[in-house]
Amino acid sequence: MKYYFELQFRMLQRNLSEFGLQPLIAFIVLPLLFIGGSAVLFSRTPYAAYFIVLVSLYVISLLGHSKRNTFLKTIFSFEKYRVLRLVENLILALPFSLILLWYRAYWSALLVLILASLISVVTLSAKESHTLITPFSAYPFEFTVGFRNSFLIIVLAYFLTIMGIKVDNFNLGVFSLMLIIMICSSYYFELEDDFYIWIHRLDSKGFLMHKLKVAMASCSLLCLPIFTSLILFYPKNLNALLAFQILGLLYLILILMGKYALYPLKPNVPQAVLIGMTLVLPPLLIFIIPYFFLQSVKRLKAILP
Repeated sequence: MKYYFELQFRMLQRNLSEFGLQPLIAFIVLPLLFIGGSAVLFSRTPYAAYFIVLVSLYVISLLGHSKRNTFLKTIFSFEKYRVLRLVENLILALPFSLILLWYRAYWSALLVLILASLISVVTLSAKESHTLITPFSAYPFEFTVGFRNSFLIIVLAYFLTIMGIKVDNFNLGVFSLMLIIMICSSYYFELEDDFYIWIHRLDSKGFLMHKLKVAMASCSLLCLPIFTSLILFYPKNLNALLAFQILGLLYLILILMGKYALYPLKPNVPQAVLIGMTLVLPPLLIFIIPYFFLQSVKRLKAILP
């Protein structure tokens, strides 16, 4: 097991180098950015703790995909596999819990550790995905595949909404809404083969606008149960709820446009910095989204007419 973690550390160093970062510098700068970003969040919004829990949940869930876990099961016994999954989840959860403890968000810090432990026994399996009915057609493959892979997290978001209403906690409902939007955004992290772009009978602008409409409609469909429930129980908070919904959809658009802005290359450091800046200063979205859109149009012209 020790060798496994040493290997993971080496792979992390290699990934950082491929991303354009010197590992030593990254190990110094990234924690500072995490601490600084958290400080900005807690100074600007009362929902900072919920946002950090949301991010931690997504980061931890990345370790739960079926291919990775199937491989681990072939090289470790069942007992060691369970311990390994628990340990690596807690390692990822620890920075988030510590920052929450620092800002005295004790229950949120505990929630991160509990969720990390629970997720360690969950595998996002693709083998059973064909039996799960989705509210989407076969065409928006990002949502069809993504919905099946993240089904348990979506159910968790709906459950948290119910609990938030039950204990009269509007903030928990907002957290659940943003969790759904973040999950939807994650569906666009993977680059598809250029064949699946080429088959569209659209020019590059038409393709992007079509993708945009599908993404917003599909994401709004998943948000609808939460959004409707919160409006019914908290009608006075309609303006705040609309603001969060619109902001979340803007971030979805940002991720979608960012996906194709460097296509077929993966995101690099400058792009990550631009996206990170919007988290601190959301008004930058009105400048960065059009910039990513124009870059995407240029990139896709090599594939689409």
